[in-house]
Amino acid sequence: MSKNHDIAYYRQEQKRLQKEDQIKALKSKKKTEAEVMIEEANKDILSNVYKYLCGGAYKQAMTMLEYAAMMDDPNAMIALGTIYESGYYVEKDPAKAFSLYQKAWQKDLPAAAYRLGACYLGGIGVEADEAKGIELFENAALRGNYEAREALHHFYSEGIHVEKDLEIAALFRPKR
Repeated sequence: MSKNHDIAYYRQEQKRLQKEDQIKALKSKKKTEAEVMIEEANKDILSNVYKYLCGGAYKQAMTMLEYAAMMDDPNAMIALGTIYESGYYVEKDPAKAFSLYQKAWQKDLPAAAYRLGACYLGGIGVEADEAKGIELFENAALRGNYEAREALHHFYSEGIHVEKDLEIAALFRPKR
């Protein structure tokens, strides 16, 4: 890791700690303001994660993602879950990935429904359950998730995981 990466990392950590203190202070005063601060802090963190990954600073990126997930950012939970599912940067852990997707789904994020559906269809971190997987894909697709629409269009067109039905397949044809 270069000196520039070290400096950037410590500056980011300092900002994070300052924001964390501000968030704690706000939580004691007014929850809605605290939630806004958390969202802002998470946006700053997530914007830097990509820079760190591109620069090869994986440890810093993972630290930031884990922090944002701990602060209930559903997008960070999905990103972190994808990393644990794939085994990039960390030891592969399908159960942890599934757990992170579940937490993101509790925040009502369509992308989380899609990821959970994929876990149920493939038995990733959970016992395979086609019906539950399709239900989650449909939920995600109906709420605008492109990947879920694309998958369901394919499933219904080919009769994969569901009975072949070209009319239903047409309903899920992806819209760009």
